[in-house]
Amino acid sequence: MNFIIGFVLLGLCVFAGYRVASSYRRKLNFVNDFKNLLNFLETNIMFTQDNLNKILTEKKDTFHKDFQEFLAKYLDYQQDCQNVLDEWKKEQNVVDSDTAEVVVNFMIGLGRNDSESQIQSIKQAKEILNGHIEKVTKEQQSKGAMSMKLGIMGGLALFIIVL
Repeated sequence: MNFIIGFVLLGLCVFAGYRVASSYRRKLNFVNDFKNLLNFLETNIMFTQDNLNKILTEKKDTFHKDFQEFLAKYLDYQQDCQNVLDEWKKEQNVVDSDTAEVVVNFMIGLGRNDSESQIQSIKQAKEILNGHIEKVTKEQQSKGAMSMKLGIMGGLALFIIVL
């Protein structure tokens, strides 16, 4: 009976560590997806000059789930994007507030200017985002890995205590 309780506690602790570590991974994926979108938009605006909705619709399926949902919501409410993006910024729990501010500011202006202004806006967002990516990567490597290790170690400690 003690083995069963110990294994359940071990499993719960490992799962908790995994969940915490996955939140850091989701944050990194979101920021990287946004940077990939910026690179893709920059290339398309400079060379193909396709319709923005077409570009975003075709590209959105290549991203991770959180960013796909963000883009889908943006595309659905593009006419009222200010309110939708402000609401997303308040509700979201994937990225920190500074990164969310960069995303919201860029997306509000997306498609509202000529191509030269849009490319300039993309370059500014990429510049700001590089610092965020570095910060999120370090955070994911240190805190994410530590969370997983703590989950395993805590689970093993509880398993030993129960025995």
